[in-house]
Amino acid sequence: MGTVNIFENRADFEATDINDLCLLHFEFVNSKVRISQSGSDIDCGFGFGVYAAGEYNLINSEVPILGCMRPDNPCKLTTFK
Repeated sequence: MGTVNIFENRADFEATDINDLCLLHFEFVNSKVRISQSGSDIDCGFGFGVYAAGEYNLINSEVPILGCMRPDNPCKLTTFK
């Protein structure tokens, strides 16, 4: 759990439910997402040796429906683009 601040083509995620500091910075460029991570794998709640940092293909540029991306699927989403 955490907060996401979005400004133009950037987004910053700060974890709020973990004792240590974890920040993920997203930069959206064309059809790519570049992620940088401040905080270790453990700080961010990932498994041992798992990091989010890297460049990924952007598969959907629509603004997400906040609150709908939880595992319990409160918005009854059936497909992902």
